[in-house]
Amino acid sequence: KAVGVKAGWSNSDVGTADYAMNFGTLAAPTVNPATGSYVSSATVTMSSAQGGATVRYTSDNTAPTIGSLPYAAPISITTTTTIRAKAFHPDYTASVETSRTYAITAVTPTIDVASGAYESGSMVTIATGEAGATLRMTIDGTDPTASSPAVASGTALFIGNFTLKARAFRAGVEESAVAAATYTLNGPLGPGTIAAGGQHSLLATTDGRVYG
Repeated sequence: KAVGVKAGWSNSDVGTADYAMNFGTLAAPTVNPATGSYVSSATVTMSSAQGGATVRYTSDNTAPTIGSLPYAAPISITTTTTIRAKAFHPDYTASVETSRTYAITAVTPTIDVASGAYESGSMVTIATGEAGATLRMTIDGTDPTASSPAVASGTALFIGNFTLKARAFRAGVEESAVAAATYTLNGPLGPGTIAAGGQHSLLATTDGRVYG
């Protein structure tokens, strides 16, 4: 706004003009880490090189707009997700988009006994510390799939002449890597017994073996 002033004269009317400043196009925001596969989760950070700019992003694979969520703090990604982000500033044209896809995989289960030869009656335990994960196992040498037998974390099995493989599955993420161990027995299995009591846990595998 401006007004003209001169001694002995009345001030002029106020002149008004609106200007939209544009200093160019913002640089694309930085989004870390890079696209890739991550176990269990990934922590994502975003930034813009331009002071005063706001990075806005989406996590549903839609294009970010001025109305999208503003980045304020590191984001924990726990399922496979695509992050798309742009930088916005009132005095600049919005940046081009930065996109990252994070393929999250389940945590590989643990098998607490290494491959080797053991006495009959020895036991091995399969476990995972990942909440919501389902463990599936095989003893026929094939990699576990989503249709393989499911076992609870902490399941203990008698060691036999087989290769034990276990894999974790969790909704919204890729299956884990396969944990494996190959066992042989130093002697034959005993006849086996079931202790007294009203309830027992048994595992029956597809090849006809039963574990108690």
